Parts: sequence; C-alpha cells; structure tokens
Amino acid sequence: MSLWSLINFGNAAFMVVVLMVLSLKKPIHRIGVILAAALLLKFRPGIDLDNLIFIFSVFGVLLLSRILPFRPQVNALIAVIAGLVVFNIGLIFL
Repeated sequence: MSLWSLINFGNAAFMVVVLMVLSLKKPIHRIGVILAAALLLKFRPGIDLDNLIFIFSVFGVLLLSRILPFRPQVNALIAVIAGLVVFNIGLIFL
C-alpha cells in the first residue's frame, strides 16, 4: 500500500470517526468508538505509531473542540481541521 493511498484512506476514516465522536454525548461511548476504530484500522499486528497518531489526534480534536471559546460549530470545524493537519503530518513522517 503506498503512502498516498494510506493518507487518503486515513483521512476518510479520520473524518468519519471524528464526526461520530463529536455527535456522541457520553465519554465512554466516545472512547469506545475511538478504540474500536483504531482496532479496525490496524494494518499490522501490535500497536504501531500510526495507530497512536490516529488515537491521539482524535482525542486532540475532542479536547480542542471543548476548550476553544467560540460557538460549538466553529470549535468543531477548527478542531477537525487542526486534527486532520496533525494526523497527516504524523503519517508523512512515519
């Protein structure tokens, strides 16, 4: 699998997971969705760096969407863009 196809698939999966997580209300459901998505998106056995980047960037989106001082929709948009940038930069440097 080439790096470009991994990044494109990763972006689509990242956006789906982030939108699901932002729509859920209970923290245990959010954590469950993130960990289930990371488990389903594994390409190699064991925990690798790309899975950790995925998990931490989704958690970063959640945290950033809560601490920004704007409206919730604007916070979510800014957080998703920042999370997507961090996720892509992390995948490029693997």
